[in-house]
Amino acid sequence: MVRDGALVTVGFDGSRCARRALDWASAELAGRRGTVRVVACYSVPVTAEPWYVPAQIDLGPVADEARRLACSAADALGRTHPSVRFETVAALGPASDQLVAEAAGSDLLVVGTHGHGPLDAWRLGSVSHRVVRHATCPVAVVPDREPGPTRGRVVVGVDSSPSAAAALAWACDEADDRDDELLVVHAWDYPYATELGSPTARDLTQVDAALQLEAAVRTARDRRRGPVEDRLVQGRTAFQLIEEARDADLVVVGSRGRGAVRSLLFGSVAQEVSARASCPTVIVNAPPQELP
Repeated sequence: MVRDGALVTVGFDGSRCARRALDWASAELAGRRGTVRVVACYSVPVTAEPWYVPAQIDLGPVADEARRLACSAADALGRTHPSVRFETVAALGPASDQLVAEAAGSDLLVVGTHGHGPLDAWRLGSVSHRVVRHATCPVAVVPDREPGPTRGRVVVGVDSSPSAAAALAWACDEADDRDDELLVVHAWDYPYATELGSPTARDLTQVDAALQLEAAVRTARDRRRGPVEDRLVQGRTAFQLIEEARDADLVVVGSRGRGAVRSLLFGSVAQEVSARASCPTVIVNAPPQELP
């Protein structure tokens, strides 16, 4: 979770979406006396034409512009959130690689859903996807929309995977730190709902889903001090989590899942939820030793 004194790294390219991500991170740390590291990435322009040799480029002005963007945003937010400490970094290289490197040791890495600002290195549609797969800390993806009213609820999607277990632990601690309700959601589906399907197999799938949710809720109630609610829903996992996120301040998922329906496989659920949820999505990786 984002504890007092936490270090949060934010990818910034000057775009509106990146500004929303930076605003959200700064507001999250406002009462926690933490540090926001603003990272602006830049790189040498590339060409798809193998025979074209680009002219020698002076990267000094490009680096200066990246640094100026980061400092300008940090200075403005520093006046709004005086309890937050801001650092700025101008990093040369691909945005996804540099963000992962700069976020090493951070409690959270924050990116926007898309980025199309003045720095050519930035393409957050793909960057957000890549950093989630390689970052050593949880990654928050902030939607490009005005923040809604505070709901006092954190939603977490669970299944039987190590990533989901890590997401549940993170969500429990974060909900306690916010003094919010925690809603634990497990979505299940029986993909053979035709005349050829087996009613017994469908019932067993539902029972298995209920047992997975029961185990997750028991873990959550043992871990946290605040209220835990649970919801077993039938349907596509991504759709159900997006619906639940309409009444939440945060939705938390594992980076990838496994099980009968592979309900939290990154590249499907985590990617779709982070792209379409109305609130920020936090994607949590399992510790490396637990990944299959």
